[in-house]
Amino acid sequence: MDDLKDDFVKPLVYRKTYNMFVRPNTSDDLVCDEAQDYNNLFINVKPYDVFVDVGSNIGAVSKLAKDIEENLTILCYEPDKENFDVLVNNLHSECNVSLIESALGTGEKEVNFYQANGSNKGKHSTVCRSSNTKKSIKINQLDFRKEIEDYNCTLLKCDIEGGEYNLDLCSLPDKIKGLAIEFHLINNNYLQMLTLYKIIKNQFGLVLGDKPEEETIEYFKEAYNEDDSAFMCIFLRDEK
Repeated sequence: MDDLKDDFVKPLVYRKTYNMFVRPNTSDDLVCDEAQDYNNLFINVKPYDVFVDVGSNIGAVSKLAKDIEENLTILCYEPDKENFDVLVNNLHSECNVSLIESALGTGEKEVNFYQANGSNKGKHSTVCRSSNTKKSIKINQLDFRKEIEDYNCTLLKCDIEGGEYNLDLCSLPDKIKGLAIEFHLINNNYLQMLTLYKIIKNQFGLVLGDKPEEETIEYFKEAYNEDDSAFMCIFLRDEK
């Protein structure tokens, strides 16, 4: 690893704690810390599983997955050019890992991609979330259902800053035994947030993580009362 570090261009720095490269003074260190929250997605992981990481950012969750099961096949989708470059640095040498510089959504097409101001490199999205948006650019989008079905996805993670509402998450293939997803409040649309949560919950037998205490609009308005509100859940299918 020491030999590899010399090959990477500053301002990336190597964090031995995570075995990851990060950009100092950005959200990268927080992303590495929070990757541990996804441990339960992999409690039943098998060597033949296929993990699709939608919104890979710099690859912290995929790195965690590889540390848990080294023979796991992983597909990382990250549309932001700067994030993708760090992702490549972190995972380019891992076996059975494919890195795809693209968003996922409904259909293959060119879409707007909104880049946020500030040092948080995980706020970029195909959805315009707030006035904090710095600019928008055009990026490539692949079809979500086609990708997960073509690659026989069995484990799925989605953290795409509001873009989750543009994914077809109804009636996910039975072979997907685990899903970790972050739900974001967009333009105070609590009904959209709650509806998607219920759609996914009804497909799985177990919910872990920051699951809502009450599945009502009133509870959601009380618990998620800022425009930047979000919560992450891990859904596991009952194994028979």
